[in-house]
Amino acid sequence: GHSSGGQTAAALAGVQLSFEQMNSYCRSNKAAGDLGCTYAQKGLPHQSHALPAKLNSSQDDRIKRIIMLDPALGPAATVASLSKVSVPSLVIGSLDNDFLPFEHHAKYYATHMPQSQLVTLNNNEGHFVYLNKCDHAYKARGISLCEDRAGVDREQVHNQIIGRVFAFLNRE
Repeated sequence: GHSSGGQTAAALAGVQLSFEQMNSYCRSNKAAGDLGCTYAQKGLPHQSHALPAKLNSSQDDRIKRIIMLDPALGPAATVASLSKVSVPSLVIGSLDNDFLPFEHHAKYYATHMPQSQLVTLNNNEGHFVYLNKCDHAYKARGISLCEDRAGVDREQVHNQIIGRVFAFLNRE
């Protein structure tokens, strides 16, 4: 899954979220430039208490591998739950991210999940490079969904990613 879909994949592998942890992060200097906080803060006032672990779990034992493309909500993912993920995980993230800081999202997930493989895109790719090519003017928090930065070829990036994905899926 891409972005929140990546976090959904993580949830199916057993990753749990702490809204208090996300709130602390979003109020800190570390969150500068993290557009994910603009979404997360909408729901935070309603999260006045922690969910019991049983209710905070979406783990599905049928899940055998997960693929996360620039996953969101890294700062909310608890290290305790990340460290218990037992399925192989492929995490692909954009280093020079224009939406979700790499260090606090993609790299954070990969660092704390024991069977993860991190692929870092480091040629100025942004958060939406993972989406299909498009030609509309829609933006998310001011970032174009269709227009990549100068020098970024979305089709070439997709070809690079698909090779990594197939290698990951075909691994024993």
